[in-house]
Amino acid sequence: MFATHHYETILSNTFRNVSAVGVTNLFLGLYLTNPTNYGNSGIEVSYQTYARQPLQFITPYTDGDRVGVRNAENISFPVSPAHAGEAAFFGISDSPIPGSGNMFLFGEWTVPLEIRANQQPSVAAGALRFFILGDHTRAWKTAALNVLRGETFSGFESHVALFNNDPEQGGTELSGEGYARAPVNFSTPAIQTGGNTKIFSTEMVEFPEALSMWGTWAWTGIMPGPTGGLPMFAMPKDGTPEVMHPNYQPFFNVGSIAIGLD
Repeated sequence: MFATHHYETILSNTFRNVSAVGVTNLFLGLYLTNPTNYGNSGIEVSYQTYARQPLQFITPYTDGDRVGVRNAENISFPVSPAHAGEAAFFGISDSPIPGSGNMFLFGEWTVPLEIRANQQPSVAAGALRFFILGDHTRAWKTAALNVLRGETFSGFESHVALFNNDPEQGGTELSGEGYARAPVNFSTPAIQTGGNTKIFSTEMVEFPEALSMWGTWAWTGIMPGPTGGLPMFAMPKDGTPEVMHPNYQPFFNVGSIAIGLD
């Protein structure tokens, strides 16, 4: 299962202090052709009694670095009075009306659902699974998935922080005289070649000059404010780890901090 550009955009905007409003109702639709990342390209199944079906996801769970959700219950569609084709794809939207609403997730069935006359298409509990991968932290991934469960993910003022190791593996933020997180602004989410959605830092990001030993900079994190909070994104430092001696002043060039979703 994959995220649409709509879902990727509202999630990426959390780094730009724009909240992702929780979706209180989601509906599963069946498609003859691929809805694609844009969510509006597929041909939806159509027969006399067809209707999208409500869907609920379980609480997000972790699987290594992945965080995912799956459908909580069996989902059954109305019986078709006639053969209606082969539903090879599906889409999950915020409207029960075919052809309307915003699609959040889409995918291709491992085995297409052949909709025969007098049979009821159904999906087993747990058959629809969606995981968020990548350098976003587990805290961010969990909040992002809870948007699909009706919980709003509040936007935040992004700040760059320096760590001595992976903050999700026990790494700690650097400290010392003069140390402070550096604010960062991101561009509007944009679709890239290859289909993923990315945001980029729009200005040079400069830290204060170190006035004492800060420690060894090995990882970079994006934090939800100038102090406190859990990391929202974490990535290894480009190149080798660097000891932050007095008079050093770390910086990032315009566009060098990129956060992508696919």
